[in-house]
Amino acid sequence: MRPGEWLQTEFARSLRAICPGASVDCSALAYRIEDGGSGARNEQPADFAFFGDSGRCCHIECKETAGGAPFELRRIEGHQLDWLSAFDGLHVSFEGWAALGWQAKGRPMESVLVMVPVAKLGAYAAESGRRSVPLEDARAMGVECPRIRRRDGRGKYEYLWDLSRVLF
Repeated sequence: MRPGEWLQTEFARSLRAICPGASVDCSALAYRIEDGGSGARNEQPADFAFFGDSGRCCHIECKETAGGAPFELRRIEGHQLDWLSAFDGLHVSFEGWAALGWQAKGRPMESVLVMVPVAKLGAYAAESGRRSVPLEDARAMGVECPRIRRRDGRGKYEYLWDLSRVLF
């Protein structure tokens, strides 16, 4: 992960908490798709992939903003939106999601994550003519994931997202 990508780091930890391993007896598998940023040789379809035991498959692109500032739609690149939209339409159990995070610096329990289906995000951009998504509009389109604070294996607090409302 590149420095400053707090959402991807916390999202990865949250996925590991609900999908601890890629074993046969695991009910789901999640993994981080390689991200080379602007130096990548190949355009990556999304940040994460999730496979549930019901045949459900999600590709998830994480995007963050600080404080209460609206999320700027230009931050989702055209190829990412195209890929997630195409993936969403491949099969009824395939879904493309944008994980939009609002960071509350210094107050991790107040940070907000809203999972928005890519189809709704695309329709919002086309219908509203807006170039950004305020937090309240994201909440209306998507699913807000509650924040969890728990102790890790070393006894330190870690902050996770409860992704079960979206992924299970």
